[in-house]
Amino acid sequence: MRAKASKGVEQPPNTLAVRPALDISDATFVTYMNYAEVVQSMNEFTIVCGRLPTKLSATQRDEIVEAGGALRVEASVQLLLPATVIPGLIRALSAQKDAYETEYGPIYEASSST
Repeated sequence: MRAKASKGVEQPPNTLAVRPALDISDATFVTYMNYAEVVQSMNEFTIVCGRLPTKLSATQRDEIVEAGGALRVEASVQLLLPATVIPGLIRALSAQKDAYETEYGPIYEASSST
């Protein structure tokens, strides 16, 4: 409830600046992903991640040919992010990419897709 000043004017509630910090434990879910697709809707951005096989079986190669070049892989995780998170996420990823390339050299981009 808002506090009222002596003249009946509402005062804004006290605010507290909070900066979230995530703790990682042994129970935190971890998975390796080497492929991601990103889509957006009016309410959120969705990042769908999966793990592409490093070596294709003969059956997988046949399926790719039949599908016109598409390799069907089941998604491992789907992240739904509100639009308000995206600008900070892009800044954080850019900063981490720059730090990585400073330490290890340029990241090779095998192919780009939209």
